[in-house]
Amino acid sequence: MVGQQGHGAMKAALWTKLKCAGPLLDFEGELQRFLYWLPPSIHPLIVIFRSWQQRFHQASSAAERLILEQQAVGELLKHPINGPEKFLLVGFLKHLESALKASNEARRAALEGETIDASMDDRLMEEILDWLNQYRHSQQREIAYWLSRMMEAWRLERKGLD
Repeated sequence: MVGQQGHGAMKAALWTKLKCAGPLLDFEGELQRFLYWLPPSIHPLIVIFRSWQQRFHQASSAAERLILEQQAVGELLKHPINGPEKFLLVGFLKHLESALKASNEARRAALEGETIDASMDDRLMEEILDWLNQYRHSQQREIAYWLSRMMEAWRLERKGLD
């Protein structure tokens, strides 16, 4: 377990890395770029996510990928999250779960012939990014900023697969 001083040093190193990171990479590149500087409490979540990410890339349709995203977020929410990042991470996952549910419902409605907002997924992601932005001056600014970068990288990855 990392002590308070060690945790503070990790946060400072992560913040420095985030501030000088440069242009956004693909999702795996972003993950690799920051993995070493993330708090140990986040590492089990990354392991879980990576197992779902493999399934996501093997999925044959956007609908199947959306279901896999929902299942992944559900599994991540069931995993015990400890550390000072707990409330930010759980809040983030709950916002993500809600956005995925809304997106899935809209896709079902579209299949039934209803007209839907084609930019809804982007709008839902923007809402999550706005929510994360409220943490920019908090004790969790580093994790919030990292999550924002990961959301942007994930958005680009999803668009490349649709």
